[in-house]
Amino acid sequence: MSPLATLLERTGRSAAAQQIVDDAVRKMPEKAGPHLAAATLAWVHRDQTATSTEALNAIRYNERSVPAMLLMAKVFHAQGRLDTARFALENALQVEPGNALLHLELGQVQLEQNDDKAALVSFEKAARLRPTLVEA
Repeated sequence: MSPLATLLERTGRSAAAQQIVDDAVRKMPEKAGPHLAAATLAWVHRDQTATSTEALNAIRYNERSVPAMLLMAKVFHAQGRLDTARFALENALQVEPGNALLHLELGQVQLEQNDDKAALVSFEKAARLRPTLVEA
């Protein structure tokens, strides 16, 4: 999400944040960034449908958009589609193997799949990559 939209959202001005994101999508419909911003804002508002739609749009314009892949994995995870979430995260890790947030989310999915050994490895990787990541 753009820094301005993030600031507006954090200060309780959701409508203004949404307007900025909508304007960016309208002005640059064939760029991944505005769609990623829209997906992120939708995720903040717990709108899985819009998150999925906009994340897929971001991926259409930038197939290596790891933040969009992570959002899709989070949607799949929230829907209980754990195998699909795991697949999406493993694909994202092919693009960005050093991304601690991907390892963290993968560990959470693996934990729900009762794959405790794999989850431990993922959490350890996340913690090693980003020691300040308390969740790991």
